Amino acid sequence: MKAIALSVAVALAGTAGGAWAQQQACRDDATSPPGTLHDAALAMAQAVDRAQAPQLAQLWRQATPVTHAAVTEQQFVESVQNARRPLGQLQRRDWIRVELMDIQAQDGAVAPGRYVSVGFRSRFAGGPAEELVSFRRDDDCQWRFAGYIVAPTG
Repeated sequence: MKAIALSVAVALAGTAGGAWAQQQACRDDATSPPGTLHDAALAMAQAVDRAQAPQLAQLWRQATPVTHAAVTEQQFVESVQNARRPLGQLQRRDWIRVELMDIQAQDGAVAPGRYVSVGFRSRFAGGPAEELVSFRRDDDCQWRFAGYIVAPTG
């Protein structure tokens, strides 16, 4: 199985510097409830469904600065379009998980910080796939879009 993936979340290079220490300044209760993050992830995935350059560019503009440092707007738009085009029309999307991750040190290409990923099991005209929409809590304690990955599972 060959995965088609746009891995902005994985391409988050180490531009965050002292972000981990600043992340700790955010109050623990500043995390959003899973339902809120699910709703935000669903809205992001629905924007990707449209796969039109203006909507995708808007997603990139709303992303965390760490994502901006890792990938240009044009690279993001082209990568999402190239990942989704072969899958065809979305037929169904089901939520399967919300996962919180604290990255304390540079982990490969992922910058330190607090991340939440929302996973969906999706069915496209071209077959089943799993989608992952990620968010990062920035230094100002706000959750921002960090990345989108789609991988065929069939």
